[in-house]
Amino acid sequence: RPDAVTGLRAEPTGGGRATIKWEWSGNSFDLASPGAYFERDVIVEEGRLAWAGPVRKTPKTKAVAPAPKVEIGAPLRAADVAVKSEWRMNGCDDEWEIHVSHAPTGTKLVWKGTSTAENQDIKKLRHADVDGVVRIDFLYYVGENGNNSASDRSLLVKLGAKGLEWVPKHVCSGRLYDGPCSGCE
Repeated sequence: RPDAVTGLRAEPTGGGRATIKWEWSGNSFDLASPGAYFERDVIVEEGRLAWAGPVRKTPKTKAVAPAPKVEIGAPLRAADVAVKSEWRMNGCDDEWEIHVSHAPTGTKLVWKGTSTAENQDIKKLRHADVDGVVRIDFLYYVGENGNNSASDRSLLVKLGAKGLEWVPKHVCSGRLYDGPCSGCE
């Protein structure tokens, strides 16, 4: 079910015109969307209200938590790390994992999806250098019985004495949390 429109208002612009403004999450199209601001002009013609132009949409920007300051021995570069997602069916349930490997040390890390929902998906998987660590970003979609949700996730990996290690901090839906992300092995 789509979220309700918020902030609905009419701002007069003069000469029998106004601009209708509102905000909406856009969740019926993209569960992970931060939403957008919308505007549409109206005019009074022959005593009736009429649209006076197309809808203008300005996407909201997603909040992105800053990378935490992490003590590192040696910097880790995204170019030295391979990241891939793997899906498998377990009975009727989807199971997702993210595999992170570092060829120079031969070490591997695995994040296992944390939901028990039947339907799951990982989208927009990417990784990048951030202050000597590698940040792995993805969208984690889960759904069951018509109840769907999505969250932006970021996992952080550093180079430790024996190879790859999870940074004991993670980002979920734009907020930085202490402690490893659940599912990190």
